[in-house]
Amino acid sequence: MSYSDDLRAEIARLDRRKSDLEAEQSQLKKRLAQLNEQLSRLIKQQNDFETRQSNRRNTLQNLRWAYLENHSAERYADMMENMVNGGKNSNVADALSQSIALFKNHIRAEEERMADLGSSLNNIEEKQADCRYRLSRASDRE
Repeated sequence: MSYSDDLRAEIARLDRRKSDLEAEQSQLKKRLAQLNEQLSRLIKQQNDFETRQSNRRNTLQNLRWAYLENHSAERYADMMENMVNGGKNSNVADALSQSIALFKNHIRAEEERMADLGSSLNNIEEKQADCRYRLSRASDRE
């Protein structure tokens, strides 16, 4: 096998590798778009939940002020405060925050992978250009 044939084989191998990486990059872009969309939905859910919680707390505060001297209303307000600020509502807030953090970490990892793919593609293109240059030089000599 001649030097020119070796270079052509190397160029073909690099073309296949480049195609594989471009396909992987395309899939990764789709995945990132999906993750970002899901993250946006989670953030909206968290904001909606926090708004509802804030409204509940404001209503509770208004109840306390309206019935300042009423002991029954005060006990009711204490019981409602435990429901609004603790238990399931606290679990929901924590779960939303943890989910958002997980999505952000996953997106960051995928973005790093995307950068790595970009670097690999650039390296392949440089190697291809070098091989093509050497092939043209070898063809000129023949």
